[in-house]
Amino acid sequence: RLAVEGRAEVPRIEPAADGGGSMLATVLSSCEDSQERADRALVLLTRHTRCKGGFLYTLRTEGPALVASRGERKPPPQLDALVNRFVVEQVRPREVTRSQYLTPSLPDTSTSWCEPDGTQFVPMLLAHRGELGLCVTAVAVMWLRPEAKYRVPTRLLTSLSRSLQES
Repeated sequence: RLAVEGRAEVPRIEPAADGGGSMLATVLSSCEDSQERADRALVLLTRHTRCKGGFLYTLRTEGPALVASRGERKPPPQLDALVNRFVVEQVRPREVTRSQYLTPSLPDTSTSWCEPDGTQFVPMLLAHRGELGLCVTAVAVMWLRPEAKYRVPTRLLTSLSRSLQES
């Protein structure tokens, strides 16, 4: 059973390691369809996060749907429900304090879930600013071994969100 861990500090990463729009345009432009784009997006995220693998959920009218996976792990049965709860928690209106208003940030991506064997599952929101506000397109749930370090490639998450929406 997955256990919800406390909020951990999100590690900072160097901008150069984040990935950008021009790289995505090159990598994703040759994709035949949305399935291939999702698979390639997950390959990029696995590489940039330093994780062993992951699962990509796109947001649909009926809720998050698993569209791609990478690595030898199968998604735990309760992962769909945890991803759904994560999305709801990330997009719900919040009370904003003055300090948060002065230093706006993207949604919190610091939640992690653990399995009894110690494997961590780290959800990362793929979102970008659109004409009508924050546009959330997907959630990547990356997995890693106990005590392993990972990176949150914020610019890559934003660029992937925009690319997945445009496709």
